[in-house]
Amino acid sequence: MTQQKKLMQCEFCKTLISSQMSSGVCDECRELDHALFNKTKGFLKFGEKILPEELSERAGVDLKHIQRWILNGRFNLDL
Repeated sequence: MTQQKKLMQCEFCKTLISSQMSSGVCDECRELDHALFNKTKGFLKFGEKILPEELSERAGVDLKHIQRWILNGRFNLDL
């Protein structure tokens, strides 16, 4: 029995990628995703509790990216 591969769209360029790519972005957009993550992380203060919506506004990064990073375990914020 063959296993079907599921596809999803890259969050940045909408290119179809395998849903097995846990990052949610294609190889070409991975650098941009990494840069936005580092920029966003720079707006966090050690021990600070912040809602994702507040972090999105503070960093100027789309909330959907922050939510994806939380789901992927890259951020541990109070939801």
